[in-house]
Amino acid sequence: MKPLPGEFGILIATLPFLLASAHCRSRDGQVVDESLNAYHWEGGEPFYEGWYFKVSAPDIERSFVFIYGVLNPGGTSPHSQGFVVVAMNGEDVAGSIYERFDADAFRSSRETFDVSVGPRNRARGDGDMLHLEGSVSGGGGSASWEIDLSIEARGTHELGILKLVPSLQTDWFVHAMDARATGWVRWDGQDFELDDALGYQEKNWGRAFPTRWYWMQANHFDDPGACCLSVAGGALPVGPILAEGWGIGFRYRGELYTFNKPMEFASVAHRIEPGSWEVSARKSRHRIVISGSCDPEDMLNLPNPTEDGMKYLTWETVAGRIRVRLFEKVKRQWVLMVDTESDYAGLEVGGEEWRSGLSADERPK
Repeated sequence: MKPLPGEFGILIATLPFLLASAHCRSRDGQVVDESLNAYHWEGGEPFYEGWYFKVSAPDIERSFVFIYGVLNPGGTSPHSQGFVVVAMNGEDVAGSIYERFDADAFRSSRETFDVSVGPRNRARGDGDMLHLEGSVSGGGGSASWEIDLSIEARGTHELGILKLVPSLQTDWFVHAMDARATGWVRWDGQDFELDDALGYQEKNWGRAFPTRWYWMQANHFDDPGACCLSVAGGALPVGPILAEGWGIGFRYRGELYTFNKPMEFASVAHRIEPGSWEVSARKSRHRIVISGSCDPEDMLNLPNPTEDGMKYLTWETVAGRIRVRLFEKVKRQWVLMVDTESDYAGLEVGGEEWRSGLSADERPK
């Protein structure tokens, strides 16, 4: 297995699980900063912003991805566009559709979460409920959907000292670590009903995606005390420096265990390759070991924003498996608190360095 090259220096996109500014509170009492899920463009380019939804339905053995986004919204670049990406994943099932729109077809509020791309694609919501709908076609396929998500567990956001870095390439916010989804999806004429399915929502914004990254997400564990997991690590240029950062958040029995740096002085080790993710972290009294796996042949190859336009540099499954082991130090010994597994998990690698190990779509964007 190939480790991600380089050593972790500064944290460039810590997991959004620390204290956020108090704007309002969700029904579960968690602090909600509604502006973080709103639109962030201030006029400069290159710039992108994208809202990502994952919905998994174990009863029909399918997972779905819905992404609403914009690249260079000022319209001055040949790459300027609004876009919608949708995907369906399962065992031996991996399909996606990307539809491009004119940049002026994108609309979004700067105060609350309300995004539309073209006349048929819209996503909106608050700290308790989310709604997404749409209809796209491309590459000989088509999909339409209408889904409501009731948020069960929130993420918060804090970038730490690097909020002060004006040239930071990307930012990341997890709005819903866990949600329940109801609605429907029609994929190439086949209908899928969603009833109490598993939901998740996050977003990214900035100049471009990281140079390289990995991502893990799960909220369908066999231990009922384990709610949800989010993991990310990546490399970004901060001025002349290529800095790497990472973060882990695992909610177990109502408590959120976080591991990130530099905010918490945690240490991490990881070995990542297509089809296999191995990540472990430690701080003070707690240690976590996370293993992810999937068949590389079932991974989706999805487009993501770059400074040179949309490129197919994301490889992802939303039908993978994750195992989490959480330990607590008791009298200098590591005692196992939980050993639990999740299917229908999200696993991803991205960036140019993965191209040699995975097939990439070379269609012009």
